[in-house]
Parts: sequence; structure tokens; C-alpha cells
Amino acid sequence: VVKFQGREITKKEFGEKVMAQVISLLSEVSTLVEAPKFLGKLLIAQVKPKK
Repeated sequence: VVKFQGREITKKEFGEKVMAQVISLLSEVSTLVEAPKFLGKLLIAQVKPKK
């Protein structure tokens, strides 16, 4: 989850960039279940651990 506060919501591309970096760092130990999406001021992605 990336939480935007105040005027940060005007820079959505920055949050998407941060989320992409987190997903790439976690790609070795987890799989992406749900692609990143906005829910209000939250950018949410769902991952699950690899077995």
C-alpha cells in the first residue's frame, strides 16, 4: 500500500513508480495476485508468497 497525503495525490506517477520498484524487489519471493490500483488516496497491490 502506498498512501498519499494532501497534495501528493497530484503526483500519482511517483506512487506508481514506487509500487513498481517494490513489486520488482519482491518478485523473487512472491507473485503478484492483483495489479496496483487506486482506492481513494491509496495505491494497493496484492502479492502472495511463492511456495
